[in-house]
Amino acid sequence: MNRRQFIHGATGFVAAASFEGAGAQAPQPPAVKTVRAGVLEIGYHESGDPEAPFSAYLVFVRWAQTGTAVMGHLETDDVLSAASEDEARAAAEALTLARAREILDETIRRRAAGAADA
Repeated sequence: MNRRQFIHGATGFVAAASFEGAGAQAPQPPAVKTVRAGVLEIGYHESGDPEAPFSAYLVFVRWAQTGTAVMGHLETDDVLSAASEDEARAAAEALTLARAREILDETIRRRAAGAADA
């Protein structure tokens, strides 16, 4: 399962849970491993590159003003690659808040430029 399938599956689970409550059926666990904070999630996946087989990317979550619902998210491209999952995780977790903000701003600019070209 790639990260986009993960995002769609997780979104489906959140939607199901909102309608069905605690009894909602969870989708199959994704092959992507994540570390989650309030507004940022770090995802790790196998990249398929034999030189650097593990990659990490960021998902920025936009919450409603009430803090009770996710209003959207923005997913970056891979922000780093590494020889092992542990190296990818360590490098991603070592990102400073300032660097994460730069990556967010770069991603927003790239997406806006892509939308303007479409």
